[in-house]
Amino acid sequence: MFKKITYARGNFHWGLGYEGNYWSIQEVYEDVRVSVNYDGTVYRN
Repeated sequence: MFKKITYARGNFHWGLGYEGNYWSIQEVYEDVRVSVNYDGTVYRN
C-alpha cells in the first residue's frame, strides 16, 4: 500500500507587535503528523 507521511512541529504564536516590541497573546507548541494514502485520503496520526 502506498502511503506518504509528513511531519511538522514548532512553536506557533500570535499577538501584537509595534516598533520591535511584541506582546504574545498565545503561544502553542504543535507536533503534527499526517498520512496520505494512494487515493488522496488524509489521516492525522
